[in-house]
Amino acid sequence: MAYYQVLIHGADFILNLDGKSNEKGGFYTTKIVRADNHEEAESKGIELIRSDKNLNDVSVHQEGNEPKLSVEELATISWSRYFRYKPGTGYVFYTGDDE
Repeated sequence: MAYYQVLIHGADFILNLDGKSNEKGGFYTTKIVRADNHEEAESKGIELIRSDKNLNDVSVHQEGNEPKLSVEELATISWSRYFRYKPGTGYVFYTGDDE
């Protein structure tokens, strides 16, 4: 197994940031995972976001809106970097239609 750093972009989310609800926007986040290959690393990174309860606190479900998650960058990293930065819980949010 190898260690990976996965940069993920979430787009078309309805966000509730700073008391301003229902603003369309997105985020970038880096997840650190251990996987057998690049495809598994991408899947694990996306799954970490889908299961993140903290993201549910700032995103609003709105019927007819389909948020998107995509892997922007994927890199193999050293085991020391994996243990230093795991699990990677930060997000950088933006509002508007695109970054």
